[in-house]
Amino acid sequence: MARSFMYSTEEKRVMRKFGFKRMKDIHRITWGDAVDKGKMTTPEEIRKDMRFLAETEQDKIIVWRTLFRDHKAKWFNIADQSIYKTTIPQHRLMMAYFNNIERMFASQGDLNKVAIDAIHEGGMEAWHWGDGLFDNFAPPSVLYQGMTPFAWEAKLQTQNPGICRMDRFGRPQYGVWEYRYPEAREFTIQRLVEEVNAYSFDGMMLSTRTHSVPALDGEQYGYNDVVDDELKLRTGLSFNDPQYWRNPNAHETRRRILGESVTLFLRDLRKAWPKGKKLVIGIPRTDYWGPPYGNVFIDWRVWVEEKLVDGLYLDDLSGKALYYPAIVDDQYHDYLADEEAGIGLRPYIYDLEHVFGPACAEAGAELLVYRDAKSVVQAVYGGEYRPRLERGEAEQIE
Repeated sequence: MARSFMYSTEEKRVMRKFGFKRMKDIHRITWGDAVDKGKMTTPEEIRKDMRFLAETEQDKIIVWRTLFRDHKAKWFNIADQSIYKTTIPQHRLMMAYFNNIERMFASQGDLNKVAIDAIHEGGMEAWHWGDGLFDNFAPPSVLYQGMTPFAWEAKLQTQNPGICRMDRFGRPQYGVWEYRYPEAREFTIQRLVEEVNAYSFDGMMLSTRTHSVPALDGEQYGYNDVVDDELKLRTGLSFNDPQYWRNPNAHETRRRILGESVTLFLRDLRKAWPKGKKLVIGIPRTDYWGPPYGNVFIDWRVWVEEKLVDGLYLDDLSGKALYYPAIVDDQYHDYLADEEAGIGLRPYIYDLEHVFGPACAEAGAELLVYRDAKSVVQAVYGGEYRPRLERGEAEQIE
């Protein structure tokens, strides 16, 4: 789709004001989902799709969700697939996922290189879709979407579940790690660097969504010992003290401590990051992460000021929607922000012009937007009509 149709008048005005060359010229391809549907499983299909994207706009970023034939077995324990040999439809879908990928690699070889070469031939940038900052999965005893045993779990988490963010009773939110633990940072950094170096990627979009079971309460998780140690240093209170629960300032301090753990991670990641490859992180447009994590402060201003990232990718989906209809909006409580529910969310153009735009421009960082996010669609198209910009199709919003 031509650039003039991709951006609204207000978006183009903001782009000119801050000198942004692109904001929505980014297209995410979840290749695994395409393979499940029998698409892009041959070199010809991949090259055809990349030519289509290149013809519509050459100055574009393609975020490629890389499939690895071994399912990242170096980093993750893979569940025994026999647990999916049932008549339950969701179990059969998981079994088909493994089988389809195996058949594709066996018959076609490694198509990741084909895709990245085709992206570059079309004059576009190829970025790795960096999964896993808060998406380290869970043991099979935990049901994904309330229906299916998890198929993966990070090996470090299997060895040490305490690496996860904990509730007040010592129960983990599997998959969501507390990065004040150095071993959590080291494990994830090594994996992400190896993944971005596996192919000739130009950079990585670090996604912060998760498949983890959501926190139903905004204050449910984030009570690890390292968080408590830092809380005591700053406030003199432990969250085990009765006074803590009557002190709103101490609550907010804990939320900031939780958010700063990502800053600690990004500082270490930047030191290890390959030269010449971009690093952009996806976040919601709210001040706190919201579901499925909790009231965790987003420390994005520090990230751009310290140049820990090369840009922000706004309106990245959190993963909350993956649990519909098992968990509905009415079951979430005490959240300060929830982009998908419109809680704590500023107007879209206001955010571009007065919040994220100035900070990114001053730091020389890119500002990118997930153009299919619900809040963006409603701001630009009035919530009545959404062009499917990636495919040149259109659909009505239900």
